Amino acid sequence: MRTSLSYGHLRTTARARRKQFSTIGLGGVSVLVVLSLALVSLVSPGTSNAAPIEPAPSVKLTKATPSVKLTKATPSVKLTKATPSVKLTKVALAENPVQVLADPVTGELFVVEQPGRLRALSAAPGDAPAYDVSGSVSGGNEQGLLGAAFSRDGTWLYTNRTNRNGDTEITATPWSHGSADRSHSVLLLKVAQPHSNHNGGNLIVDGTGVLWIGLGDGGSAGDPGNRAQNLNVLLGKMLRILPTPGQARPYAIPAGNVPKGVGRPEIWGYGLRNPWRYSIDAATSTLWIGDVGQNRVEEIDAVSVKAVRPNFGWPRREGDTSYRGKAFRAGEAVEPVWTFTHDSGGCSVTGGVVYRGSAIPALRGMYVYSDFCDGTVRVLDDRFRSTSLGVSADQISSFGVDRNGEIYITSLEGPIYRLDVR
Repeated sequence: MRTSLSYGHLRTTARARRKQFSTIGLGGVSVLVVLSLALVSLVSPGTSNAAPIEPAPSVKLTKATPSVKLTKATPSVKLTKATPSVKLTKVALAENPVQVLADPVTGELFVVEQPGRLRALSAAPGDAPAYDVSGSVSGGNEQGLLGAAFSRDGTWLYTNRTNRNGDTEITATPWSHGSADRSHSVLLLKVAQPHSNHNGGNLIVDGTGVLWIGLGDGGSAGDPGNRAQNLNVLLGKMLRILPTPGQARPYAIPAGNVPKGVGRPEIWGYGLRNPWRYSIDAATSTLWIGDVGQNRVEEIDAVSVKAVRPNFGWPRREGDTSYRGKAFRAGEAVEPVWTFTHDSGGCSVTGGVVYRGSAIPALRGMYVYSDFCDGTVRVLDDRFRSTSLGVSADQISSFGVDRNGEIYITSLEGPIYRLDVR
């Protein structure tokens, strides 16, 4: 574990490793270490507490692994082979940015700042943020405002944050004309976090309006509570819910989520350590996940969104290597499409997106990703081989897309870049 190291030390390590391994080398440490500001304001009013608090229904788990045969997690997508010539164009600065997302109605871009704010990418210095919960988030390395998503019709802003006690809160806030109305926020889901790390934090709304929520295993090291494999708890899981913030119960369970009576119904997939950035490629209905490793192996997974309760392996397996407990039988767990070890110099995988824009034709269909320490922007080709794009940035924290599918990259140090053709 490296969570005890100072931010300054990690920043120096990241830069040194990026320079040393700027070609094809990859790697990762066990956690994504990020800087959050210490925040002292009280929790702001206006948030409903009518949502279910984890742990919820008491369900007898008859089997740790559902009785379904999973196929190898190779998506039905053909990636192009040409490696395009690209550059990073700096477009903005923000305070510890962790995500860029687009309003689905207007196309306006917004940036999520980890200390607790959502700002328009075009905002001038001194402009008020569109959304501000800086007084009600915790300030640990892997805590704060970690992700956001808009409802399909652009009327709700969903956010994923850790509150001042360090617990995960998924909220829905009315959204109109580029601004959120926090006085009518609704708490959709709250999950107790036993430790300060491995909070996941991303959010996705798919084409049917379903909200995907990736949660880490609860932290510490090695998943001491074996939570990721326990289907009665929400930690270490990929969840799917259908938000209904205007109704008595704030969410419903989407059809096809789970065989009834087997664990928590919110759970779509399990066996994740810390899914730091995941995305859905709508063209192929494929979910891509960058799952941060423990001490040795980082992994990228790709699986159909129609899969039934896929098991991603942790902590029985770290990447493609046995970690603890009984080995999986063939077809019992999802096989990563790409892994890399810490020996090659990175520190933590940063999951990315499949490019579907038009500005860089040679990049179409490629999966673009990076590593927090190494900083090199890479793609996976049609045979799931990793290739450098020849550009890099310090402490890459996420990849986002605009309404046209063009890619934006956030650096935790502040810069926001657009990936352009050279």
